[in-house]
Amino acid sequence: MDPAEPVTDAKKDKKTYMREYMKKRYNANLEASRAYTKSLKAKKKNDITDEEFQLYGLHLANVLKLRQIKKELPPEILDQVLREV
Repeated sequence: MDPAEPVTDAKKDKKTYMREYMKKRYNANLEASRAYTKSLKAKKKNDITDEEFQLYGLHLANVLKLRQIKKELPPEILDQVLREV
């Protein structure tokens, strides 16, 4: 959009409509939207393949957290915690 070009009412209306539409869409399923965003950030930050992203989907960020926890915790504590659940 050229800065010298005047903004018409139609463009303002479309921008407002899209802002409201995306806000409603995001708020309709807040947890899934946040999980998807976290998974996209995790994919970008880590070297994740498309197959792995499709396999885990919204849960990718949580899977990566679990992998990190598995590396950090001693095996006996991890086994105990898994048995509690």
